Amino acid sequence: MMQGASIVRNPLLLLLLLLLSLLLLAGPVAADDHTYKQCNVQADCDDKDYPICMPLWNDEGMATLDTKVVDNIYIGVCVQCRTDCDCDTDEYCANDFTLNKFSSALNALDRYTEQQRALVGAHYSQYQSLKIRSVCKKRDLPDEYDFCNTRQDIVSDTVSKSYDSGHLYSTGYIHVKNKNRFCGRIEENTFLVTDEIQCVGTGCGGNLLVGKLINTPAICIPTVYVSGTKVINGTCQAEQMSITGGGFNFKTSVVDWEGYCKDNSCKDCRHGDTMCTEAYQQARVCINGKWKLRYSATMIGYERNYDMVSENIQLQTQITIALFTSLCFVVAVVCAVLLTVRRPAASSISLNVPRPEDEGYFHNTVRAVELGAEGVGGAGQA
Repeated sequence: MMQGASIVRNPLLLLLLLLLSLLLLAGPVAADDHTYKQCNVQADCDDKDYPICMPLWNDEGMATLDTKVVDNIYIGVCVQCRTDCDCDTDEYCANDFTLNKFSSALNALDRYTEQQRALVGAHYSQYQSLKIRSVCKKRDLPDEYDFCNTRQDIVSDTVSKSYDSGHLYSTGYIHVKNKNRFCGRIEENTFLVTDEIQCVGTGCGGNLLVGKLINTPAICIPTVYVSGTKVINGTCQAEQMSITGGGFNFKTSVVDWEGYCKDNSCKDCRHGDTMCTEAYQQARVCINGKWKLRYSATMIGYERNYDMVSENIQLQTQITIALFTSLCFVVAVVCAVLLTVRRPAASSISLNVPRPEDEGYFHNTVRAVELGAEGVGGAGQA
């Protein structure tokens, strides 16, 4: 009770406790909360954690209100990465950025004609929620992950669905029933659950049929009409898509990352695979399911570019031979030292017993006999 009263009387301590409580409630800031910075050139990205300017939109070929020739505008965003090669070996370039986090960059379209602005707006409305790779993250598996089958096994399954008068098969794609066996992470809510994608705008003649992509992870862009004119041809593609149109140019994927299934265990990669092999990149090679830097011919900084399996076997053999040779040498030295300092055995001690061939043997023998006789005589006289 006294402690509680002292806390109340101390306003500074009370304030500190309040701040601590707020921090605990707030929790860590997620990567999704990052505010991306606009860039037009590489030098605009002055944050060392987000050093890469990734272009997303440009106005090449767009009609402007001013008939004078003006420079083209390029708009991008500062990111950590564009591919896995921009991240550490134990990380990958993950989906995070979406255009709706950056809509303010496209507000200043006054220089373009009304028709051109409508075209850009139509494309933006369909692209704004598509995920774009932008941050480096550690690889992790979904909570519902069971165990993995290889991609070949998963996409070879035949899962049928009745559709109109035909019969569709998902062979060649990842079916939703197999998602917990996929080695990697697929974005949530990306498995198509409808047979068709609704057309947008006035003038639509029909909806887009998704066909055999039903119940698989796919990206669909609907057909879009603006003022009775078709401005976007609808399309659906499995897993990834290159987006172009309305000045936009980027790639999107619903597969956040994919590893390699080995013995029902999900690995980061397949042993022996390589990536990042361009001259300006740090080449990598997969060793036992993990990406490692690959040595150059000078053995500086990377892993050597020959067969790592053979190298491992040869290296282990050489180390074994060297250790065995060293052990034999040590044993030989120890044995030599022991033999040098060892005391002679009892069987090797000389008793110095006179032999007939020794010089003075006969004289000494006679003398010994005489001394013995004198001893006997003396004893008798006593």
